[in-house]
Amino acid sequence: MQKYVVELAGTFLLALAISMSASPIAIGLMLMALVYAGGHVSGGHYNPAVSFGAFMRGKLSIEDLIWYCGSQLLGAVLGLWVFSIITMAMFSPDSPVEIVESIVPLGIEALMSALFVLVVLTVYYHERYRMHAIQGIAIGLTLVAALSTATFGILNPAIAGAAFVWNMLQGGTFVGIAPILVFILGPLLGGAAAAASYGYLNDK
Repeated sequence: MQKYVVELAGTFLLALAISMSASPIAIGLMLMALVYAGGHVSGGHYNPAVSFGAFMRGKLSIEDLIWYCGSQLLGAVLGLWVFSIITMAMFSPDSPVEIVESIVPLGIEALMSALFVLVVLTVYYHERYRMHAIQGIAIGLTLVAALSTATFGILNPAIAGAAFVWNMLQGGTFVGIAPILVFILGPLLGGAAAAASYGYLNDK
């Protein structure tokens, strides 16, 4: 149970950092702190794309994957609820409206997520970096670089999904297929690609 609470609390804080600051540096520093604070308990995923990549590498059971993603989504929903209380506004990522317009953003979101998840898997599971103090720094700085490159950038399906839920509840509107493709499918594809790349680079 502790690891699910850590994932919930960590994603809550990450959602606040993303919605309140929109600064890649602030978001990366928040993730760095969360990795050091809770990484030894849950693995410090705070992102379904990371959890999916870990699952594909056999580091997470299907039961844990479901609980991790559920905890992350709930944490993100709570984080954006607090954001709405503070700002009296809804958090909504900039996104394409038409499916044809989503192809390039989806590709960028998937590519940057693949880079991010690959670094996470490497520093967590490769024997050279396992339990090394550099983990939080490497993960946080990689997220800074990835978010700075992905112009639409969230790279986190839980936080994107929470934003879509709040827009449905408060605005009464469905966000459409294109944002779901970009912000949910994109990072999950990136997580899968990262898991495959990790295996190709490191499996003997």
